[in-house]
Amino acid sequence: MVLDKTPTLEMQGPPPTLRQVFAAELPRLYAVAYHMGGSRSEAFERLRELVALPQAAAVLAAPRPADALLALFAHHIEELLGRKAEKSFQILDNILRDDITHPIDINTRGIDGDFGRVHPLLWELKRTCLTSVLGCLSPGVRISFILTDLLGYSPTASAALLGINESAFRVRLTRARKRLDNYLAPLCQFVDRANACNCEGRLGVALSKEFIDFPPHTDDIPHAPHDSGPELHDMGALYRALPTIMLTEKQREELLAACTEDSPPEDLEEHLIDMDDLEDMQDMQDMRGHRDLRLAGPIEPDHPAGPDEPAQPDDPIMPGPEPLHVPSDPAING
Repeated sequence: MVLDKTPTLEMQGPPPTLRQVFAAELPRLYAVAYHMGGSRSEAFERLRELVALPQAAAVLAAPRPADALLALFAHHIEELLGRKAEKSFQILDNILRDDITHPIDINTRGIDGDFGRVHPLLWELKRTCLTSVLGCLSPGVRISFILTDLLGYSPTASAALLGINESAFRVRLTRARKRLDNYLAPLCQFVDRANACNCEGRLGVALSKEFIDFPPHTDDIPHAPHDSGPELHDMGALYRALPTIMLTEKQREELLAACTEDSPPEDLEEHLIDMDDLEDMQDMQDMRGHRDLRLAGPIEPDHPAGPDEPAQPDDPIMPGPEPLHVPSDPAING
């Protein structure tokens, strides 16, 4: 899943409306919500909540409204989900790997005798399973992985979006990559073809336990086989290779209809910081108590990485020079 982060509304002419910004950013906002929540329905609900947030109109005053909207959304989801992961790797194993591998049975519920349903279901299982693995990370660690390894923001820009110092963010990111690799590397067929866990053998189990269902549409199901890509040992590359999740047209229309065109509050300046302050973020000891500062910008994202592109060698993901401050970030404990 590679999403274009280039702001689409930064142009000369009248300033964009909130509905225009929201419409342009819906694809990546929905993808973020899906990977944070693990289901299409929950992702849709998070977007409905975003539209209703009273702070939403304030993003229009930010130099980069798209990034300000993403920052607001990330903060909202992280606060909503809390500090602990919703599930554990053991729970996921109990769902999918407590039974022996079975060949695909065409008469299984969900396939219903139609072999044409197998291809979309295999893709849905691949995407759902990998997203569920993300759900075993604490929300703060999870959003850090999503911002940098899925959306392509640098650690510096991602930390600014979340309103935390960069050293704490890098610990989150290291934690995410390590936990994903420790779990998936010895199990998943998409990391190593020799691994035992494969979608064909688990499809019947996933359907019988209602872990997946047939997708509401097939617009986000690729034509290529679900296992046609190369082995991907880098966790970021593995998740970027997933097809981008898409809203139905009815859902999109409902969200845009609910998006108001309120003007930014008159006291918006109280919630913004000067641009020069962002350059000093890595020297700030504790940004967690100043979350509203995230609406300031601009925040320059890195170029999106390709599906098979490894982590940037010139960006070592190591804790910053202030390890004594890292434990104060509760998000890294999950």
